[in-house]
Amino acid sequence: MEPATPTVDPTWWERAEMRQALADHDVRAVFSQLQRCGWSQTAIGAAVGLSQGEVSQIKAGSRQVASYAVLARISTSFSIPPGHMGLAWSGQQATPRTLDTEEDDPAYRRELLGVTAALAVGASVPDLDRWLPNSVTSQAPLPARVGRTDVEQLRSLTHELWEVDQQRGGGAALDAAFGALTTASSLLKSSQVSDQTAEELQGALADLHSLVGWSLHDLGRHRRATKHFTAALSLGSATDDRSMVAAALYRLGRVSVHTEQPGEALRAFQLGTMAAQDAGSYADLARLHVSSAWAYALMGQSERMYDSFARAEHELGRIDASSSPPWASAFVRSGDWDGVRAMSYIILARQPGSDAISFAEKAAEVAERIVTSPADGRPERSRVFDQIIYAAGRLSIGDRENGVAAAHSVIDRVEQLHSIRAVDRLADIDRAAAAQPDDETNEIRQRISRLRLV
Repeated sequence: MEPATPTVDPTWWERAEMRQALADHDVRAVFSQLQRCGWSQTAIGAAVGLSQGEVSQIKAGSRQVASYAVLARISTSFSIPPGHMGLAWSGQQATPRTLDTEEDDPAYRRELLGVTAALAVGASVPDLDRWLPNSVTSQAPLPARVGRTDVEQLRSLTHELWEVDQQRGGGAALDAAFGALTTASSLLKSSQVSDQTAEELQGALADLHSLVGWSLHDLGRHRRATKHFTAALSLGSATDDRSMVAAALYRLGRVSVHTEQPGEALRAFQLGTMAAQDAGSYADLARLHVSSAWAYALMGQSERMYDSFARAEHELGRIDASSSPPWASAFVRSGDWDGVRAMSYIILARQPGSDAISFAEKAAEVAERIVTSPADGRPERSRVFDQIIYAAGRLSIGDRENGVAAAHSVIDRVEQLHSIRAVDRLADIDRAAAAQPDDETNEIRQRISRLRLV
């Protein structure tokens, strides 16, 4: 039987060596202190939403914590003043806006994996409504007849709102996307709709659920986002649209990599890979493999990361632009492939060891190639992510002049986005700046801290 959870003494965090560790986001030191005072790895993980294995990796130094949401949970769970960890500048006691305040329960996430696995293979799920968003109903009267024109209008609106989300952030698109979702859900209830139109409506509805979910994810509402992705997965399963299933699983996995749950992410990506193979979709396979590389980077497994990159590159070479969906061409052309590579390298640069600088150099090199090339369809939010990696990479390898300038430039751009995810990503710049403290880097950290409190 697991022993009772020990108490936390707030004075632990006031000692000089611990204050320095907290400022450096040295979670390994925090967990070591807790274990010295009777906390088991299982109890630590339960308190902050990590598995015992993940806690063990952090303790061993093979994994570092960068997610602002995870750092915020550590601060809250163990009575650490947010200001000590740079989560609230000058010790202000504020609720971090990046923390999804809905319950973050590891048991819930494990159950959700079971539900998604069942849906991925077409099995029925008892009490499915528990895993889906609340149903919505439009207040407007239904049209006398629902036809293909209605579906085309919904798809056109969805496309426009995806553009808004990608260019300005989820906060700019969410309300309109939710309204469109309400309309689409109501149209399906019409008695004057053919079977073929109903199936097309289900596809449009799945895309709207994905859009709402992605906007929520971009705003740090990850649990609510997964409900919408599960709804899209359910619709794909019901209509046996394997590409739709693969896309929903890809997005579920992307939530997990952002919240630094790589094991869960890989399970979603693996299920998605099977669906993509069934669909014969090389584009889906490519983005699932490259996203798997991101998860392996979080685990510190560089060889498996490189293997996933190779698999992705193989599938990219098989994509037929004439028969692939529009997003597939954008994935190949606009830099998404290189963007994930750069992200994976900067994650590995967080790890202690002699390879850290080499990975930081690779991250900066790939990111620079993207940010200095023509936009060519790459949306603003993605280009902001690229510049964050570039700035963090330049700072990490000691190129202070270019790193500081790039950091200030990208913080300016983040301030214009309605995206909490972009604020979360600034953690890599914050970490690189913290390693080289002076007036310039302290100013960068102050700007990031103020953004986290907005």
